[in-house]
Amino acid sequence: MTIPTYTVIADAEIDPEAPLTSSLFYRLRNNICALLGIDPSDTNPSVAFQASTLNTGSTGAMSAYADGNTSTVTSAEVIVSRIDATLEQVQTQALGYNHPYNVANHLEIGPASIQLAIDNPQNTPQKELTAVVSIDVPYTGLTPDSVDVTLDFVDVLTGSVSSGSVSLPLDNAWHDVYDLTHNASGEHARVQGKARATSTDVYLQLRADVVKVDTQYPYASVNLNVRRTEYASKA
Repeated sequence: MTIPTYTVIADAEIDPEAPLTSSLFYRLRNNICALLGIDPSDTNPSVAFQASTLNTGSTGAMSAYADGNTSTVTSAEVIVSRIDATLEQVQTQALGYNHPYNVANHLEIGPASIQLAIDNPQNTPQKELTAVVSIDVPYTGLTPDSVDVTLDFVDVLTGSVSSGSVSLPLDNAWHDVYDLTHNASGEHARVQGKARATSTDVYLQLRADVVKVDTQYPYASVNLNVRRTEYASKA
């Protein structure tokens, strides 16, 4: 057999006094199989999304590393959400260091995606942070409002965890995502983000930025590989 064609069942055939016929039961079974893309003769069936419903594609990667010898390094720009009335759900998975960290809604980011540190001359960290990052694009109707970045930082020296978030406006301008400052010297290691939207897509770009003043050695890194999966209605 093959995947059956969906057949309309008239109201008269399912009225309280309507007879239970073989034809009715065949169509009930076949309609379920048609909706799920299943061959009724398959002894081990699995649901298959229709091509018009599921679309998976890679959008690119964001990678940047700046240290005491380089001041600012900018990553590639990636699409984090697509503006489309037919989309029912968008999930974008980004893998950092090959360990996926699942976050609900639009974007999923891997652990150790952002690292910030300021080292002393003996290369013993004064402060070092590793971040788990989640990114979401809230909407008002079909209009994107911002790109919201949430950070859960782990201090590798103390083991303490701190959280913070920033809402990046869609103004195509750089804003701080997180700034690790060494107060004694004014050095910093920071990650900045820039977001914008067109009529069809929402873009995010990250950059690593450091300022070296004296004997401290700051560095900042970003490492995100992004894959977006879209679930669209048949319309």
